[in-house]
Amino acid sequence: MSGDPGTYTGSAVAGMNYPVPWGLLPAVYALSGDDYPKPFRPPEPEKPSAEEMRRARIHLSPMFRTLTTEE
Repeated sequence: MSGDPGTYTGSAVAGMNYPVPWGLLPAVYALSGDDYPKPFRPPEPEKPSAEEMRRARIHLSPMFRTLTTEE
């Protein structure tokens, strides 16, 4: 039951927004647009590390460099 994406338990384990049987996934993706959400959740964006932020600040224009804060 936990491996079946057609159940609420299985869809939560698979990272889906709502249950959809395996056989209907292609049809749901083909028919759903921006009005109807797709079953899989979008990935969470990764936050840049402090080192990446420091390196990015070096390349900023001096005008915009004053708007950033050191963390």
